[in-house]
Amino acid sequence: MVLKDVLQQFLDDEQWQDEIAHDDRDDTDFISTGFQIDGQRYRLILITAELPKTIRVLLISPLKVPKARAREAAIVLNALNVRLAYGNLEMDDEGAVYFRWGMDLEGATAVPMQFGHLINAANSAFDEIRAAVIAAAAFSKQSAEDIINNYKNALERPNEEIREARVH
Repeated sequence: MVLKDVLQQFLDDEQWQDEIAHDDRDDTDFISTGFQIDGQRYRLILITAELPKTIRVLLISPLKVPKARAREAAIVLNALNVRLAYGNLEMDDEGAVYFRWGMDLEGATAVPMQFGHLINAANSAFDEIRAAVIAAAAFSKQSAEDIINNYKNALERPNEEIREARVH
């Protein structure tokens, strides 16, 4: 099945009204739509390409990193990427922070739910803790090292609470 048709089937199954567009420059088909996470409006882009046979997701955060904080934010994003199971967080030259990931489907049968998996991975990349860490990297005066240490400590808290509950 043509990947554009699989994307259309996903849109139909989810009852999304978005229309698939075509990009002649790279011969891809895509949708670009709004997507909400915790009341914040993100931009979601789903992309299909027949050559190579791939599907991809971009989820663009509403946050823009000021130029003065770009270095610290880049270091923090790299640290966050270490703990992501899939895909990666990036920042472009204008300071936009986004998640991207793709699947190579050469030799495989594409199914609509694969787009759901891409979206779930993108959504989880901007969970509450990561979103707060990215905001701190963009807008606080903290060093990247301090932000990363705070992030690691925040991740340890649930484990400490579980250990304490087992002891008591």
